[in-house]
Amino acid sequence: MSGQNGLWNKLGGAKEAGKGIVLGDIDSGITPENPAFSGEKLISNPSDNKPYLDNGMIKYKKADGQTFTGICDKGEPDQQFSTDDCTTKIISARWYLKDTLGGFLRELFEGLGEKFSPRDIGGHGSHTASIATGNYNTETTVDNENAGKMSGVAPGAKIAVYKACWAILCPESGTLSAIDQATKDGVDAINYSIGSEGVTSTVTPTDMAFLNAANAGIFIAAAAGNSGPDASSLDHAAPWYTTVAASTIPEAKKPNTPVPQIADFSSRGPAKTETSDIIKPDIAAPGVNILAAVNNTKTGETNFGYLSGTSMATPHVAGLAMLYQYKHPNATPAEVKSAIMTSAYNTLDIDGEEVTDPFVQGSGNIDPLKAIDPGLVYLNTYNDWKGYVNYISPNSYPKVQPLNPRDLNLASIGVGDVLAGKTKIVRKVTAKRAGIYNLEFKLPGFGMTVNKEKLVFTQAGETKEFQITFAP
Repeated sequence: MSGQNGLWNKLGGAKEAGKGIVLGDIDSGITPENPAFSGEKLISNPSDNKPYLDNGMIKYKKADGQTFTGICDKGEPDQQFSTDDCTTKIISARWYLKDTLGGFLRELFEGLGEKFSPRDIGGHGSHTASIATGNYNTETTVDNENAGKMSGVAPGAKIAVYKACWAILCPESGTLSAIDQATKDGVDAINYSIGSEGVTSTVTPTDMAFLNAANAGIFIAAAAGNSGPDASSLDHAAPWYTTVAASTIPEAKKPNTPVPQIADFSSRGPAKTETSDIIKPDIAAPGVNILAAVNNTKTGETNFGYLSGTSMATPHVAGLAMLYQYKHPNATPAEVKSAIMTSAYNTLDIDGEEVTDPFVQGSGNIDPLKAIDPGLVYLNTYNDWKGYVNYISPNSYPKVQPLNPRDLNLASIGVGDVLAGKTKIVRKVTAKRAGIYNLEFKLPGFGMTVNKEKLVFTQAGETKEFQITFAP
């Protein structure tokens, strides 16, 4: 990311990278005093490049020309949060707790030290937010010891906080409200480092809330989960968001580690849902021993910590997506996802051999420099996604033709019943620049033919298709 040939430099410098882009972090809140989140005091003078106050709301003109609108909800009295905790970096802070159990949840969370405000008590939300958007070259300390400097993936981006997780639980009523509000507010990307084990459906209330968000142009990064290495242990399997596995950070001094490895805890596919034609996870990113901001009291010393999990991998992808949006302000979520997937590279297993199993690593590990400038992208639309929903849940959207999951124009191809006979798959690719692209496919153990050897594009925006035939 850094250095003369790094991605930040190619985007105008680290402090600019992500400018005009807003992250919606749905998690356990934030620790606003941490220097990873420092910003200027909000004022009421409208500005084209800074967030400002407008009748109690916080507004920010984004890179795509739209306006984000947030609010700083200080919570209940004496809950360690104030309206001054929102700045030109943290441009919105909300919290959600709908206690449907007669006060039981509130009493439970209060007993665990929770604050009924956007204040982060456990540190998880601060960690994920700073990985994605933490300020450039932030000095860090771990247990009062200097730990060097850290930067978020998109240091120039802004943060909108949606606290929906409390101590030991993330009630669905809160996460759904947070997704809907983030969509209304106008965030560009959502980080969702929340999940469970062994998803069985792709049309859950959470999936459908994310479908609405994706339709609004929001990129969603969702954690695969930490229930690996068992097969079919992952969460989040719908095609309109990007599901993230966790990899290690390469260590050049150790054998077999210049290339990342998939963490043992990272949840695996295939997902046992309504269809076996959607490959998950989609991508892998660093998620082992990640240094980032954690919690502190309002008057306590700021702190950082090392955490591991797909929760830490996911904001790396959200941050990379925001850098893509910074360079391509009108990119759709499908375009961003395609760019990240098609530019990835294979990880290694413990013996130093290349991993090619998509149910372990998805398309591979993220490659930020390549992802930001793809040659071709696989695009799909809200209507495609609705057709997918109609295929597995008939008549969900009247007048929308059902679409077989394998025919979704994704950057991966899944055919669950390939042994049943010949299967033909069509994919369309759209050029980001002119060029000649050769088609190469490898699938050991199966017969496969492609109807074209190359695709020729004379200008950006052209779309061409190719057909693959599989046979057992």
